[in-house]
Amino acid sequence: MTKQELALEVIERLKKEYPDADCTLDYDNAWKLLVSVRLAAQCTDARVNVVVQDLYAKYPTVKALADAKVEDIEQGLYFIDPVDICGYENMRPMLVSVPQWQEDELVYSVVVYPKHSPFEKLILKKVDQDTKQEILDEIEFTSYKDKECKEKIASYKGSGTISILMRNQEMYLKETKAPKGYDKSDRVLCVKVVDGSLYVDSKKLDSNVFEFENRKIHVPTGIEYHGNIYVTLGLVALVILLHLINKKLRK
Repeated sequence: MTKQELALEVIERLKKEYPDADCTLDYDNAWKLLVSVRLAAQCTDARVNVVVQDLYAKYPTVKALADAKVEDIEQGLYFIDPVDICGYENMRPMLVSVPQWQEDELVYSVVVYPKHSPFEKLILKKVDQDTKQEILDEIEFTSYKDKECKEKIASYKGSGTISILMRNQEMYLKETKAPKGYDKSDRVLCVKVVDGSLYVDSKKLDSNVFEFENRKIHVPTGIEYHGNIYVTLGLVALVILLHLINKKLRK
């Protein structure tokens, strides 16, 4: 079996296996499909369908595309925008020249620019209001665009400490879940980034760490509980005594 016969056999089997299969790439002739398939290796089919509209408008035929010159490619800075923000922390923008053959050697150049300035990171630590000791229980804060806390940005969870990447130059933070055994605070923090420095409620942070204090929920101890009973009984006895004295004086 030749390669052509094998290819045709594979196509026939695929048609039988997937009779309703459809191509998500837009094309009206074979060469455009070939170009779109190559482009689809680098991004989604939906994005390719958008990009090729201008490409095919400028180069409507195979000959026009083959006659395209390197000078026709728009110069600029190209980099990938990662979905994961952790990728953004490590990303360096770069400019890559169009590869060109010089005899048997493929020549191209890559210029790597200095790393961008990363987002500032706020470290929010929960501490006991009285002991100033760190609280290691589960907590949650929510960020908002407005001081009234109506337009939500995101929620952050952690065990005693939360790391918040400042994608916004200004945001408001409010506690939405307090540590176990502690009162939830109604305080709203205003966090700003000014000239590469973090400010919380107009106070500059030296190490990007802010300690948020929580007060323990007061639970009466055994002594306090019995003491309250004794006080209550004493007041009741005093009221009864005064009532008896008043009744005797009336006689």
